Amino acid sequence: MSAASTAVVSVPTQAGQLLSGVLDKPVSSLLSAPSTSRTRVIVRIEHGALSPVVRLLTTLGGRVVAQHDLIDALTVELPVAQLALVVRLPGVVSVSLDSPVASEPILDIGPAESHLAETLGLPDIGLLSSGPDGRGIGVGVIDSGLSANGAYQIRRFVDFTRPSNGRTYTENAQPTDDYGHGTHVAGLIAGNGIGSNGKYRGVAPGAALVGLKVLDGSGAGRTSDVLSAIEYAVTNREALGLRILNLSLGHPIFEPSDRDPLVLAVEAAARSGLIVVVSAGNFGCLPQTTRCGYAGITSPGNAPSAISVGSLDTRNTTSRLDDEIPGYSSRGPSWYEGFAKPDIVAPGHRLVSTIGPASTLGRDKTRQEQAAGPTLSYSRLSGTSMAAAVASGAVALVLDANARAGSPARGRLTPNTVKALLEFTSFDVTGADALTQGAGALNAAGAIELARQIDQRAAPGAQWVTSVPDPATQIGAERLPWTQRMLWSDRYAFGDAIYANAPGWAQSIVWGDTLVWGDSLVWGDTLVWGDTLVWGDSNVWADAIVWGDATYDPASQSWADLAQSH
Repeated sequence: MSAASTAVVSVPTQAGQLLSGVLDKPVSSLLSAPSTSRTRVIVRIEHGALSPVVRLLTTLGGRVVAQHDLIDALTVELPVAQLALVVRLPGVVSVSLDSPVASEPILDIGPAESHLAETLGLPDIGLLSSGPDGRGIGVGVIDSGLSANGAYQIRRFVDFTRPSNGRTYTENAQPTDDYGHGTHVAGLIAGNGIGSNGKYRGVAPGAALVGLKVLDGSGAGRTSDVLSAIEYAVTNREALGLRILNLSLGHPIFEPSDRDPLVLAVEAAARSGLIVVVSAGNFGCLPQTTRCGYAGITSPGNAPSAISVGSLDTRNTTSRLDDEIPGYSSRGPSWYEGFAKPDIVAPGHRLVSTIGPASTLGRDKTRQEQAAGPTLSYSRLSGTSMAAAVASGAVALVLDANARAGSPARGRLTPNTVKALLEFTSFDVTGADALTQGAGALNAAGAIELARQIDQRAAPGAQWVTSVPDPATQIGAERLPWTQRMLWSDRYAFGDAIYANAPGWAQSIVWGDTLVWGDSLVWGDTLVWGDTLVWGDSNVWADAIVWGDATYDPASQSWADLAQSH
């Protein structure tokens, strides 16, 4: 160690700061295993402390890889042996591993027939060929990239896996997708059905996509690249007409949501006005035994203001009465805080969408439905990634419907409002509890109908719907009631709360802020999850959560039967 770095050893620990309160689990593990290697961490700093912290990190042999002003953080590569000193530096708030992120579609499920093959089964979510198509709505797809195949509109493409000109990304790059996942997601959101005679059309074919590539040819990437992509979207949202961000990726939850860099970035994006839709995760069951449990939500699916989406199997029928939640779909609650997640479920099982024939996923012909040419095929995938994409398409339709219903003076629907619309108009999934289905199953037609009635110019507390709709939607031969419930953090909001312009719909409010609702919140001691545990204020979530007879360990991604909560 150099003389300069030796001098840093005497820097006092910040008052009252404990290492366990500023480190995530992976970094804590590195501290207990001394190493001569280097690692990448995300260091959150106090606002205004950038320059002095950078100087001290450099003294410790660190190299700043990226700067994340959106959340006052730095990505730093440094010696593992110096981590214990980094967490004690003045101005350092917390340290998290630059964790690997991944998109993990479920590849081999069931027989060869495809669910939702015909135009994604759009009638199953109440959609017809007429109506809003998401025209002009910008959707940012943070994923493995986009194939330039003519199947959707690409407004811009930015590659965060290839830094250039001193920046963490290559702007206006040629659209590419060497893995194929992003292309599949994009087709579900906004595919025009080209090459399939419209058979495999996406939910919102009028939407325009902004491709933000953060994953490589194996579907893996780094948290820091996702942070850079989110910040790019926030910074350029007006210029690009961005209204929605789709994140069909994530990593296990390693720390509380108010320290998790991914969650903090998602919350900042929501406060900027972007509606962030994320996959809940595919850890609902232990693959080896298909035994299901709770608390498998991944980050950033635990972000309070995100629309976290689980997967729904419609069983290839228009009827919603036989729908079920696939075992792989992650159940709530979220690790640490015990947030009620997912928010909703949406069709995500065996969906057919665009794929690049030369991509990693596209080369697997066992799931290929149709070859449309050298740059475009259609392939079948399952997972909450697909469900999130369907939900993002539905959000584009909701925004389009609201805009068409009135003048621009109506104002934009906020992220909180859109989330509430999807939850309030959802359908109940028979036999599924709220930690499995969230508020319910996506009802795009109902959300569109309600969005047409909302005028955000209404005075605070006043009714902001032009008329109160009948809370039911016709799906095929069935007229199904809306659940009329909203999962507000760890609580339910029932009834007519959605019909008035309330503080909770504000863009600056984090979803789940209990101060804005008062007595309209109902959760209580009568709701029991997992047959054995009552949700109550006395529960503190730390290293383990038990729901029923299983708990999910996010660090090891394994189930531990009959684990004790502590």
